[in-house]
Amino acid sequence: MGRELSQAGMVAMLFCASLACTLDYPVTEAFMFFSADARDYREVGDWLLHGTATDATLLRPYLYPVVRAVASALGGAVGVWAMQAMAWLVCVICVHLAVLTVTGRRWLAWVVSTMLMLNLSLFALTYHALTEVFTAMLLSVLMLFLAGNIDRWARPRFFCSIVLQLALLSLVRPVFFPLLLVWLFVCGPLLYYQAFKATPKALFLLVLTLLPVVPQLVIMRTKHDHLGISTVGESAFRNYLFAEGYGKVNGLSFSNARVAVQDLSGSEMRRFLGEHARTFIGLYGTHLERNIYRPDGVSLELVPKYEHPRARLFMMRTNKVYTVLHVLAFLPCSWLFIMMIRRGDKGHAVLWGMAMVVTWFILLTCGISFWQRDRLVVPVVPVFLILYMITVDALLPFRRSMIKAEGSGTP
Repeated sequence: MGRELSQAGMVAMLFCASLACTLDYPVTEAFMFFSADARDYREVGDWLLHGTATDATLLRPYLYPVVRAVASALGGAVGVWAMQAMAWLVCVICVHLAVLTVTGRRWLAWVVSTMLMLNLSLFALTYHALTEVFTAMLLSVLMLFLAGNIDRWARPRFFCSIVLQLALLSLVRPVFFPLLLVWLFVCGPLLYYQAFKATPKALFLLVLTLLPVVPQLVIMRTKHDHLGISTVGESAFRNYLFAEGYGKVNGLSFSNARVAVQDLSGSEMRRFLGEHARTFIGLYGTHLERNIYRPDGVSLELVPKYEHPRARLFMMRTNKVYTVLHVLAFLPCSWLFIMMIRRGDKGHAVLWGMAMVVTWFILLTCGISFWQRDRLVVPVVPVFLILYMITVDALLPFRRSMIKAEGSGTP
């Protein structure tokens, strides 16, 4: 494994250098913080370190701004890019090792890591102080952890490790917070109650894994009088999907609709949604198509005058291939997951189940927003590439073993 790690790392670094020369983006503050979202993260970091006034804390949790601020303090814009590039390298290596660990096939590991390295949008985002690359790294680390601990899934330490990783993901992108709550309050009692009952000391470890979330809860409560880690989900829904539907029903422009919906209460929004459900379902479906099937590589061209038409065309086609994979893989992945549970192979079931839930949860939440294109999908690319690759590897041998078991009369 050590040799494979060094080889994968070397190839990834060569790819990194080649892509950097090909895209030829400048590593400057102006380029790095061109996006409004990037400036939000910088403002949160400045508030944490220097007390600079900002309301960006309402939307952006503290973890990524702290990491970015440290990288910036060490090396300015170059330091931030180096941090992002390191996250990209770790992501590639973890994907490679995860597939190798599950399948034992080096060629499959090289196929999947090469597919990830060829995602030009993901690499292009290393030049922006945004969370996509860092999130992709955390997800790839999660997948490698799951792959390497299949036989330890029933232990409280395994449960706590997943809690910690989902907590860190939530502190980078709040969209993962619901998954943390489900793992904690649904999977915990159902799968780990007896394990924690037998090892009460493990509860202390569970508390420790949740500590990173506490500062964010305190910030939101004391600074914004809000219970939660962020309002970014509510804000995205109100200002994008709901505002668009509201404007369509009432004949308002999108900008005017955005202003009009700001004063609506939650109950008023729910009532309006119920009365015009077909309109919102149609818009949601349109957004899914644009953000998943037709995203045009906008991550490559976030800054004007740095266009890459061929790379953009490549990513347009790549994203269409991804969509086809999503459709083709849904039933096989689901079938394998069910068969694993029926056969009592819960370790593999946790791996498949977590990968499936993360993939489709992120894909389905893409319908809430627009104008982001492939930025919404890029962070979860490592997860579904691993999922689909190990599914292909597992499907035929699994089917053969089932046929053999049925022929021998094994229940």
